Amino acid sequence: MNFRGNVEEGDGMFQIAPMIDIVFIMLTFFVAVFGMQQTEREMEVKPPVSSSGTVVSRTPYDIVINVKQDGSLTVNRKVWTIPELRDRLQMLSSASGGQTTVLIRADAMTIHQNVVNVMDACMSANINRFSFLTIEKDGKAK
Repeated sequence: MNFRGNVEEGDGMFQIAPMIDIVFIMLTFFVAVFGMQQTEREMEVKPPVSSSGTVVSRTPYDIVINVKQDGSLTVNRKVWTIPELRDRLQMLSSASGGQTTVLIRADAMTIHQNVVNVMDACMSANINRFSFLTIEKDGKAK
């Protein structure tokens, strides 16, 4: 009994349409990731120089808080006050199940109190994992 029916065996031709789809998906992904990295680096913040820092691995729950020289806070190019930041951090912490890490990118010339205010906002939102972003002596961000 012939259960296969009249199936013809193909010659294994290469399908180009799925390959083009994959290339466009990858291109979209890399453009989006590059855009997010540029947002962080284009801010008017000049982090301090460090010779002994380590590279921090990033997770989807990371949030970069930029502290400018005048003490203003920006997250994704939006200016925040400390109460607004505290509320946002509490929402993010509860949504991530406590897996949020705050990366503080402070200007080298800002006063220390501005950084302490951000750390206090983190602690009040039950976020105790935060790092400070610096620049290596050769100019690369850590």
